[in-house]
Amino acid sequence: MPVYRGFYPKAKLLGVDISSVGIEKCRKTYGHLAEFLIGTEKEVPNVDIVIASNVFEHLTNDKEVAKEILRKAGRLYIIVPYMEEPLMDEHVNSYDEFYFSGLNVLWFKVFHAEGWTESGFRLFKLRVRNLIRLLTGQAMRPRSSQIMFCLAGAVAP
Repeated sequence: MPVYRGFYPKAKLLGVDISSVGIEKCRKTYGHLAEFLIGTEKEVPNVDIVIASNVFEHLTNDKEVAKEILRKAGRLYIIVPYMEEPLMDEHVNSYDEFYFSGLNVLWFKVFHAEGWTESGFRLFKLRVRNLIRLLTGQAMRPRSSQIMFCLAGAVAP
């Protein structure tokens, strides 16, 4: 919220999450910057923009959630791991450039995200594969990438 407030000092900021514990922590830490609401996509009010950062990969009904949000928002930005293989234990979806092609995708961008990282055996496998790539003259792979989609909704932003 501090980043959004810094870039958009006059915007009304609202955070929505299903976790009452998470919402309470946000209210204590960032309550002076934004409002926070316990709920799902059904409780999201009509807004200009929704940013869902590292949420959709946890949802079994992610496309339905996106459609519901797009009925109430001008733009939906979805940030998720890019072509995650194998999936982390708590993730149920892997995303490529075409994942949301049935919706109104305006653009997408793949990027390396500092702080988004593999751990444990996944990190070990990546390091071994990168060692093999190095020895065979192939390009090294970054620890992981993400993809951001911008989708147009029913409400003009």
